[in-house]
Amino acid sequence: TSIAATYLQRNVRPKVALLTVHPPGTVFQRPYPSGDPDLAGYDLEPPDRKVLTAGAAREATPLGKKVYEKGLMTFQWRGEDDNGDDLVYEVLYRREGDAAWRPIKQQLSETLVVWDTASVPDGTYILRVVASDAPTNSAAVALTGHLDSVAFDVDNTPPTVTVSGIRRDGSRAVLTIDVTDTASAVR
Repeated sequence: TSIAATYLQRNVRPKVALLTVHPPGTVFQRPYPSGDPDLAGYDLEPPDRKVLTAGAAREATPLGKKVYEKGLMTFQWRGEDDNGDDLVYEVLYRREGDAAWRPIKQQLSETLVVWDTASVPDGTYILRVVASDAPTNSAAVALTGHLDSVAFDVDNTPPTVTVSGIRRDGSRAVLTIDVTDTASAVR
């Protein structure tokens, strides 16, 4: 006689082990051999397409060429699952001090997303990446795990320049200007 036994391995919670917040404006071109370069992790047309082709500072990375695109922020993470389950991700944000998390992207299989921060007011924000093993498990046993980013600033409002005085100094005109920015230091 033979006995056959089956068992269901206990599901282990997935986790987001690392979450990188790239500097504001840092995006990566997908490494395609020809055609218009798309931005890795960004589904829409970039807000100012000419910036990508106008000789912006470029640096090669494993993601593709690094370029600057005003108003966009890139986030990259690493998901892990000890069961080897397939993972999908949900990316959320909240303004510091707010309780509610708002979605940026759901059902994402990539581990990189680009967020157009023009959709939110200037301020300090936190990003949350939630990993789910639902693609490999039934709804009854699927689990999630998340990781929150360090706080980062969104500052899309340019400084204000005001001429506060003009005086003559011989044949020269001397201007006094005030430069202010509500969200960041001025250099």
